[in-house]
Amino acid sequence: MFQPQTTALRFAFRAVKFNRPWMSYRRHESRQLYDQICRDLGFWRESLDMMAV
Repeated sequence: MFQPQTTALRFAFRAVKFNRPWMSYRRHESRQLYDQICRDLGFWRESLDMMAV
């Protein structure tokens, strides 16, 4: 089990990279599957809420 500890942060903020282009430069079914999901504000709200925990 993990023990709680306090550490000094290296950076004053936390950045998140989501590696999904808004418009894919290649046309292939696998690249187009999540277009609607990535454009849904609910998806981003839930993702950011999950990362904030």
